Amino acid sequence: MTDFQKQILEGIPAELPEKKPYDVAINHAPKRKDILTDEEKVLAVRNALRYFPTKFHSILAEEFAQELHDYGRIYMYRFRPDYEMYARPIDEYPAKSRQAAAIMAMIRPFGLDCSGFVDWTFYNATNGSYYPGRGGGAATQHSYCTNISWSDAQPGDLVFYPDDSHVGIVGGKDADGNLLIVHCSGGANGVVITGSAGFTTVARPDCFET
Repeated sequence: MTDFQKQILEGIPAELPEKKPYDVAINHAPKRKDILTDEEKVLAVRNALRYFPTKFHSILAEEFAQELHDYGRIYMYRFRPDYEMYARPIDEYPAKSRQAAAIMAMIRPFGLDCSGFVDWTFYNATNGSYYPGRGGGAATQHSYCTNISWSDAQPGDLVFYPDDSHVGIVGGKDADGNLLIVHCSGGANGVVITGSAGFTTVARPDCFET
């Protein structure tokens, strides 16, 4: 097993890695406009923290809040991988299925956020013929959808946080009939499958409308 595969399988480390500096030698996404209210910023940090053990929260909360202030996004730079980032062959990814490996291969080279993951998912599923956000982010993705009721939600529908601050894809239901949401939660552990907690709106992309 390669060092790259070992790091992927480790997931969130048991101990916090050393804090990594902002790398000025590479291109970065532009800073997002400061449009969130104070309450929404607190919610954004809280949502980022939920993937980590509570023993790390006091340290990470301050870092995540600072990143949100400085860049308009929470990148979790402390967890930036040490392995070289490039488009690896799909067989290098330590996945149990070809589909999971494909998602890993799609996400890792591009450093996609939540809306980027949605765009890339639709782009690849349609062989490049459709992607709901046209690269414009979650709010733009929402504008190309029609809001529907939660009881009508189907795989492929999109779900949004308040004010379109986060987006995910309905993936199906669990054994109890609860919706499962596939979304890119952040830089630490990439794509996750969770319940619908935090998402307040479900909408159907226009490619599905008749």
